[in-house]
Amino acid sequence: MAKPDFGGIWNQVVNENFDAYMRALDVGFATRKIGNMLHPQKVITQDGDHMNIKTLSTFKNYEIDFNLGEEFTESTLDGRKVQTTITLEGDKLCAEQKGEKANRGWCHQLVDGDLHLDLHVGDVKCHQVFKKESK
Repeated sequence: MAKPDFGGIWNQVVNENFDAYMRALDVGFATRKIGNMLHPQKVITQDGDHMNIKTLSTFKNYEIDFNLGEEFTESTLDGRKVQTTITLEGDKLCAEQKGEKANRGWCHQLVDGDLHLDLHVGDVKCHQVFKKESK
């Protein structure tokens, strides 16, 4: 099976249960309120097993640069240090983030031309959808 092509510029159109997800990460009230108002953009590039994901917003920008299957130290958007490994699981790009919160991670998947992102920490889940910008 060919690797899915996650590359492109993606704009958020759906953000479900994000406040509960941030609460599960112990994110403060003011930051949660700002986070819930944002509609970030993702810029994804991939070259073989090397990928770069930028998350851009009016509040804060974030970037991860990684090789699939190689663990790295990540400083997350909420300021935590975690050990992250990102792998392809079939057609999903999934991250396992080991740190002070158990069962933390995310998966990207292409569904009908949209980029779906499922985030989880503990038993709390957040679902986001991004539409690709046309060229």
